[in-house]
Amino acid sequence: PQDRVLQAALEGLFLVEADPQGSFRLGQTPAGARFLAVYTSPGYVPAGANTVQVPGRALLPVLAGTTLVINPGGQMGIELPGDDLLAAGS
Repeated sequence: PQDRVLQAALEGLFLVEADPQGSFRLGQTPAGARFLAVYTSPGYVPAGANTVQVPGRALLPVLAGTTLVINPGGQMGIELPGDDLLAAGS
């Protein structure tokens, strides 16, 4: 089942917070773990956030050692290990 979730994430479209140059905005937990928050629809995006729409596969270059957090805080939220996505995408 996890393989299907990983493939769906790779094939899906996401809204990702980006800086003015278009680089994805990575976060870091207090414990030092890196994460990338992405959203499946505008309703999940925090107010005032600057986002770009990208396919899941476009996220692969930044996912090594990073957790992909889909719809953080939302009812449809999920966390996926970036390294698992890298393996599934190769």
